[in-house]
Amino acid sequence: MTNAADQIRAVVAGVKRLSTIWIVIGNLIPLICVIAFGWPAGVLLLLYWCENVILGGINVLKMTASSLTLGPGGLIILLFLVPFFTFHYGLFCMVHGVFVVVIGSVGGGGLANAPGGLDPSPFTLWRIVLGQIQSEPGFGWSLATIGGMQLFSLVFDWLARRRYRDVSPMEQMAAPYGRIVVLHIALLGGGFLIALWGSPVGALAVLVVMKTLFDLGYVAVADRKAKGGDDAALADQREKLSAAIRKFGQKRA
Repeated sequence: MTNAADQIRAVVAGVKRLSTIWIVIGNLIPLICVIAFGWPAGVLLLLYWCENVILGGINVLKMTASSLTLGPGGLIILLFLVPFFTFHYGLFCMVHGVFVVVIGSVGGGGLANAPGGLDPSPFTLWRIVLGQIQSEPGFGWSLATIGGMQLFSLVFDWLARRRYRDVSPMEQMAAPYGRIVVLHIALLGGGFLIALWGSPVGALAVLVVMKTLFDLGYVAVADRKAKGGDDAALADQREKLSAAIRKFGQKRA
């Protein structure tokens, strides 16, 4: 039993290290693109906007896993929450995307000639994203790395460690907003100032490093909360096992 527990702990620790490595790599590629290819502020902010969209899609999968643990009632909750979250989060991302395009069109933001201008429709935003994939070196690779990082975290961390048992569908629906609001208000404000200054490489590099540190800190806090939940679940299992042993001993007596 002890060896099995040690092996599980070793696997979890390995996943945590890999998650940290993924975060660093996922943020290192944009940093390299800023330095090597001279990405302007608008392109960097557009990449981070795409990350928000990916996080929303991943959150739908997490909400689904959390709802399925509730049985048939969870399916009813899922049929209501997923469309509501998709509409609300999608509207949030659309407004956020308009801010990104506006900031990217200022000074040296790099999106001044984006297709569709300031049209706020989702189709225009996606045309801008596709245009950057085709024209900006490294944009597609950065986007693929972010998507791979989030899928890895979902499968080998969130699902494998059964975190869906510790959160309700409602709680999971609200989970992405805190990170997005805090981080991206800072990124939009910093990106706007940097665009006005002509997108100097050093300032953009500082912005990328700031986001990397925020991501690492966010994951560390989430791991501490998950560890607390794992410890509580383990203590509960031990208590149930001890109670069963005591009950068996009383019957034998």
